[in-house]
Amino acid sequence: MTVDEIVNYIMSGSRSLICITREKLERLDLFVLSLYIMGKPGAYVLSVEIDPIDMVDDGEGWIWQSKPMDMTKLINVLEEHLDSPLEDWENVTKSGHLSLCEEEIDNDLYQEQEVIFKNDLRFGEVLLPAGIIWVKRAD
Repeated sequence: MTVDEIVNYIMSGSRSLICITREKLERLDLFVLSLYIMGKPGAYVLSVEIDPIDMVDDGEGWIWQSKPMDMTKLINVLEEHLDSPLEDWENVTKSGHLSLCEEEIDNDLYQEQEVIFKNDLRFGEVLLPAGIIWVKRAD
């Protein structure tokens, strides 16, 4: 991925954002963490969204948003957090990785994982990239 690709997706996409990574949580595979970049030149925002696996992109999960920052700072923080250079990032908005879940969800297992998510991971707070000021949490 490139900075130009990120900016073009934000400026011309229907949702004015780009998802740069989406993965199941390591110990809680019924939850998916997605990182989105949105905003405008000089004021980009990182949105960290953690959704139940069967509700990715439905607005049903937990959302953390950063204070606006310039793209260079945001990329530097994310490269360190992801341990991956920008060139290796995936445009998940384009690929749709983990967008759909067609498997049956075990409700009891989901409830167990949700308790761990809320208590041990503090609604995802411990998963957030360091070096960013977080201004909003919605759940």
